Amino acid sequence: MARVPEPLSAGRGVVRRAWSLVLCAGLVLLPSGATAAPGADRLRIVSATGAGPGCRQGAYLASVSEDAQAFLILYDDFRAEVPSGGRYGDFTNCSLLLNVDVPERMSYSLTKVVHEGSGRMTRHARIALMSNVFFVGQAQPVPTVNDRLVADDDKHHGFLSVEEIGAPQWSECGRDSLLRVFSGLRAEAPAGGRAEAYFGGTTSETLHFRTRSC
Repeated sequence: MARVPEPLSAGRGVVRRAWSLVLCAGLVLLPSGATAAPGADRLRIVSATGAGPGCRQGAYLASVSEDAQAFLILYDDFRAEVPSGGRYGDFTNCSLLLNVDVPERMSYSLTKVVHEGSGRMTRHARIALMSNVFFVGQAQPVPTVNDRLVADDDKHHGFLSVEEIGAPQWSECGRDSLLRVFSGLRAEAPAGGRAEAYFGGTTSETLHFRTRSC
């Protein structure tokens, strides 16, 4: 599991628009590691397919929360790091494809995306979180960037990044959906500095959703 030091503080950053999005090639197919609350009136993750260095085989798990109101994603080896005296920048990402079983006469939409992780950086270094979630076959929104995650005091801090979705997309009524979930961490540091950011703990990413009859 990724090392998760005890957080010294937590902060919520501002989200702004990103101008570019980089996806890693190479598709990793995994059997579903998902769980779901029983019942014909609840969403269920049928399978999760990951691509990118942040979600190598066996290094992630997707499930449905016990209250059936969110998708939970746990990353086990998701880290961007520039050690002291090392290279200038590092970028790690994961592109997950969730195959979601939707009950008849039901539709759902995402309302909020939450990332939990830890980070550390020196002065003039930078750590940024990139995020994008959308239904395959619908318009792809502009990805968001949060670069106000931790203080630049060279101490480990826990961070909580919350993105409210103001104009949500709805899945097709009663039809299974393919949900694309992209997350990326970038670390940058000048000569002599260092920066690192990683996901870990019990939950790395939470996708809150709501449902409606259709």
